[in-house]
Amino acid sequence: MFGGKRTECGVEILGLSCEIDIRYVPILRAAFRRKIAARCKALILDLTEVYDIDSSAIATLVEYHRDAGRQGGVLCLCGVNEGLKPIFEAVQLGNTVAMFDSVADAVAVIRRGEIQPYGNAASTTDRDTDIPARMLSR
Repeated sequence: MFGGKRTECGVEILGLSCEIDIRYVPILRAAFRRKIAARCKALILDLTEVYDIDSSAIATLVEYHRDAGRQGGVLCLCGVNEGLKPIFEAVQLGNTVAMFDSVADAVAVIRRGEIQPYGNAASTTDRDTDIPARMLSR
């Protein structure tokens, strides 16, 4: 289910692969809880190798997006293939979570501070990250 993990310009990137469904939601949710506990300021999920996703996994993405936003973090999705697009369009996920064609596009937008946290974001800055301070406050 998990592909590669890396950090680029202070942005964490997590690759997912195969089919993400109810069987894997507990694993995904646990990974997201670790990101919340670590106060991850920006996470990009690379879905390039994901060929199917169910509603429980989509709900888990939305939950993380909400929870990360409460502490000033952001979530972006990239590499959404043609098979997933109709699913995401049906639930209007693109209206909630920022989506990009590539990791590079998502990193660039995050670095420019153009993605704001969902909901009530933290009003503090984090000097330990390489993320623009203006992104961390509303």
